[in-house]
Amino acid sequence: MRPNSIPPRNAIFLLAASFLCSLTPSCLWGLSDEEEKALTFYRSQAIYWVGKQRYREARQQAQRGLEIDADDYELNRLMGYSMVMIGEPELFFGATDYLDKCASQNWFSSDWKLDLVYGLAYHRQAKYYQVAIFDLRQKIEKTSDPVQKAEYGAKAKDFEAKMTERYDNAIRLFSGIAGEMDDYDVAVDNLAQIYANLRRWDEALAQSDIFIRNATQALKDEEAILLNGDLSAAQEEGHLDLIRRHKVRMAEMRGLRASIYFEVGRFADSVAELDEVLQRLDTSRVTEYFNRAEAKAALLDLDGARSDYLTFLRRAAAKAEDARIAEARTRLQELGVDLEKLLELDLERLRARSIPDVPSPTDRG
Repeated sequence: MRPNSIPPRNAIFLLAASFLCSLTPSCLWGLSDEEEKALTFYRSQAIYWVGKQRYREARQQAQRGLEIDADDYELNRLMGYSMVMIGEPELFFGATDYLDKCASQNWFSSDWKLDLVYGLAYHRQAKYYQVAIFDLRQKIEKTSDPVQKAEYGAKAKDFEAKMTERYDNAIRLFSGIAGEMDDYDVAVDNLAQIYANLRRWDEALAQSDIFIRNATQALKDEEAILLNGDLSAAQEEGHLDLIRRHKVRMAEMRGLRASIYFEVGRFADSVAELDEVLQRLDTSRVTEYFNRAEAKAALLDLDGARSDYLTFLRRAAAKAEDARIAEARTRLQELGVDLEKLLELDLERLRARSIPDVPSPTDRG
């Protein structure tokens, strides 16, 4: 866990002693000029790949630098961040080992970047335990063996304690960052997600309000820069990329808000959020057509629900990537849609588009 208090003097003495014992030869004698140059290179490369959101490459570069100096502060933080962002359980659980190395060098000052990465790691770990708890509870319901029930129950209880501890740590760290820094949206974004995961709907919506307000202003600022012109092609592409990222993140947050509104029975608000996503922000978010159909069906807007279920089914089936396809088919059948006939018509239209117009012999003359 990230230390958040100054240790007593005897603890400081023990820490100093253990630190001296753990020094590597490179720490004792210093790095050669070649090693310093290589270390600088690997740091810059890791930072570059993080900026490109290529976290496996960033991790590789950080690892090479740590082979020169295992205690390098920035490389340990970059390594931890990359491992968290790759998103594989063995990596985001292992990331805190690298972050702890940074924390051990940072007793008397704070580093919001380190706190941010700790918060991201704890968030992912907590979510992992939350999913595992759900799976264990399903197993408890399905088994009639009392011994297995007890084993699953004990494991779920252990995971629940670990989940709670990590969510609490993440909330503390993200709240500190959001409170100390203006418009720091990664912290606010994660707080909204965590509160939603915990079904603390009002707190999740409050954080999402802050996020949407800040992201909307940032989007306006980027669009204004583009309108003013006088940019090189590279600069223009950079601002366009930022606009795309803002829109994606806003679409994700509005999708989260729509889910919350659906959970609390505010179906019209759910539809309004998804209208914003699908009409203005990101029409490629196929699953949101299914979610909007669900909200419209709850409002008894059956024509609108049919239309959105069909749009979802056509787009999702083309990508063959969504587990809700069977559910959408069932919903449409319940709404009286002859799905097979519609799909046959779709295939006929596709065939008609793919066959070129060939003039008849009489047309050719």
